[in-house]
Amino acid sequence: MHDDVTHGRRPVVDHTAAVAGLVEPALTAARGRGAARVDLATLLTQVAAGAALAPRVLARDAVAAVALPGFDNSQMDGYAVRAADLAAATARDPVTLPVAAPVPAGTRPPPLAPGTAAPVMTGAPVPVGADAVVRVEDADPPRFPDPRTAAAVRFAAPVAPGTFVRAAGSDVAQGRLLLAAGTPLGPPQLGALVAAGVTAVDVAAPPHVLLVSTGSELAPAGAALGPAQVHDANGAALTAALAQAGARVTTRVAPDRPDALRQVLADAPHDVALVVTTGGVSAGAYEVVRQTLTDAWFGHVAVPPGVARLEAGDLVDYQELR
Repeated sequence: MHDDVTHGRRPVVDHTAAVAGLVEPALTAARGRGAARVDLATLLTQVAAGAALAPRVLARDAVAAVALPGFDNSQMDGYAVRAADLAAATARDPVTLPVAAPVPAGTRPPPLAPGTAAPVMTGAPVPVGADAVVRVEDADPPRFPDPRTAAAVRFAAPVAPGTFVRAAGSDVAQGRLLLAAGTPLGPPQLGALVAAGVTAVDVAAPPHVLLVSTGSELAPAGAALGPAQVHDANGAALTAALAQAGARVTTRVAPDRPDALRQVLADAPHDVALVVTTGGVSAGAYEVVRQTLTDAWFGHVAVPPGVARLEAGDLVDYQELR
């Protein structure tokens, strides 16, 4: 990119922020106008049956119905111990403890007796009385014994209380904010909601977007072409992109006459939160958007015409969109 490309033009990052600053208040207001209650079990059943996970946004805060985690559990496969029992352990003089019954995940163990060590699996409850976990590879021997036989395990170093223990409620406490209103509801969010015991959430109605393609040469998708006309490819692509982002879209095609565009805008549905236009903003004689919206900003953005930057950083030519 030559240095003069950006001269007098708004950087892309600044333009993105400016657009977001204008759009977000409109979308926030739209979200507040209506909400629907969504049962998560029903939604997941529908998705599992092949229904698309349509974009949704939380209309209200979602709070945790249960604490996460719901009990003290082990971060590692290791031995649940009382830290005080290992306080004197050294490599030259290790502490040897008898091995208690193992604690698999999904079981409720008995309290840990003083002076014992219980094999505990990742995610399993830490027994009452234990306050630390020593990784199995840091013990001697560095593997769990056969639970059917009596065994002992040696520790060559002390351990601090709380080591490798995920305390109950350390991710989120019961009743605390889990996901804020305005959060898109996708796979990670659904997982967090289910983990926190949430059964239903309020989702906002999709924002209504009016998409106006301008140009006397445009014909809507599926319409017969008149003389010197082309199909509205931009409108088709943007309709799909807006719907994919979670919007409800109304499309219009306006000829290059300010009175026609003004009429389209005047006839917009009452609940339209955002108007998106394409075309009509350049320096030609029939730039209908520029001629109609006389109080709008029509500056330039520092993007070379005819070039798009991919995520990989490559530059590829493309037909410049109108």
